[in-house]
Amino acid sequence: MKTKKVLLIAIYSHPDYYPPTLSAVENLSSSYDNIYILHRNIHGLGWKYPPNVELLGTGDQFSLSEVEKASLFKKMIWYLAYTRKMFWTFRKYKPDTFLISDYLCILAYRLIYPFIYKPRVLWYHNHDVAEEKYINRYSLSWLSWKTEKWLFPKLQIFSLPAIERKVCFPMNLFHGVFFFLPNFPSLLIYKSGIDEGKYNDSVYRILFQGSIGPLHGLEELIPLLKEKISGKELRLVLKGFIRTDYLDELKAIARNHQVEEKLTYIGPTNYLEVIENGKVCHIGIGIHKKEDVMNKTLGTASNKIYEYAALGLPVILYDNAHFRETLGQYNWAFFTNTEPESYRQCLHRIISDYPSLSKQAFEDFKSKLCYEHNFEPVKKFLDGSPSAL
Repeated sequence: MKTKKVLLIAIYSHPDYYPPTLSAVENLSSSYDNIYILHRNIHGLGWKYPPNVELLGTGDQFSLSEVEKASLFKKMIWYLAYTRKMFWTFRKYKPDTFLISDYLCILAYRLIYPFIYKPRVLWYHNHDVAEEKYINRYSLSWLSWKTEKWLFPKLQIFSLPAIERKVCFPMNLFHGVFFFLPNFPSLLIYKSGIDEGKYNDSVYRILFQGSIGPLHGLEELIPLLKEKISGKELRLVLKGFIRTDYLDELKAIARNHQVEEKLTYIGPTNYLEVIENGKVCHIGIGIHKKEDVMNKTLGTASNKIYEYAALGLPVILYDNAHFRETLGQYNWAFFTNTEPESYRQCLHRIISDYPSLSKQAFEDFKSKLCYEHNFEPVKKFLDGSPSAL
């Protein structure tokens, strides 16, 4: 009798907030009979998962803001509840494969390790690089980060969305197989193609989606909304999480330049609604100016860049060596230092040749910038016999 193949995924937030995790789950669902996703006590956004996928939350569910404001004592209690749920999940489902997709889960796994069934495949996918100087000493994040060295000799698979980040991990302790898994969107999610009817719109919507904060070129872009470029009026659409004080700051800039009505903010929603919003926009902003390791290696790890391309949106990027090297080959990728004239030139070049650039972005997504392009070797590895490991 064939043994049921079970995958357990541990993530310490909620998978609804991580589009690359959704892409992974869509593709992994065909390789396993059952997939269980263990997440902490945070409300999701209503994403519809494949029928063989079940979410396992821990206790009462709260909003992100409620969790962020909670006391240290409460956070410790919640982490222990998560660890306990991980233990009982291993006991109940005996997973064939265990995917740790958040470094905060490593400590929980370390705590239960002596008492549980050991999976055939232990896989660690890191989507956020932890830098010691940014982590509070002896916090849960710090302890989990320190536990990476314990984990690495036990791994069969380690994967990253950016090759450049390998130097941040104890690869000398790793004896398994490494896979490069960029944060590209999935063909299983982005199915509908592009809307060519918007090419003739008189107003072009510029979109920034994701986590909205400083150093994304937004402050510099807002004053340009009062101009017409290549015959098109401009709007700026912000979609995702933003601090109230920063949103107020951006609105103040818009008021000062008399373009407040040309700035639109839409809060976080289900990923399908993110896609629907992107379809009616024309140009994507993928600017990252921060200098930490994670932000300096976002060429293949910033999923928004490739989500824009999947909808036929040309993208404006920050002009540095990393982004030039990663995306300079694509004619729909434009680079700016965020100075007004640099922005104008990018916008002019995009709008002047919009239909051609839009179609090429979509074609590049389908042919080589989709999740499936890099996932196939991982799938073959996971579908292999136990002796192959």
